[in-house]
Amino acid sequence: MRFRYTKNLSSAKDFGIRKGIYAGVGMGLVFFVIFASYSLAFWYGGKLVREDDYTAGQMLVVSISYHKSHVMHINVVCLVDGIKKWMYRYHIGRIGIAESV
Repeated sequence: MRFRYTKNLSSAKDFGIRKGIYAGVGMGLVFFVIFASYSLAFWYGGKLVREDDYTAGQMLVVSISYHKSHVMHINVVCLVDGIKKWMYRYHIGRIGIAESV
């Protein structure tokens, strides 16, 4: 009995370690892309302020709007994930709405 428990426990532990590594690498890539795009936007905005006829206020408006769009995108992803879980829980995704009425 004890051998069976430790065998299942070790496979669950291995799965958890792999899942943690994949989640960490995935989140690292996501944040790298976000911060790299922020740095590119600030660099290019500064270049436009120096070389063209843009003001620092215009650059800040664009960068804040860009940041808000990232926040909105993250919120939409969380909302869609919640709706997907709700649909799965109540079996809406498996059968059509017209069939259940």
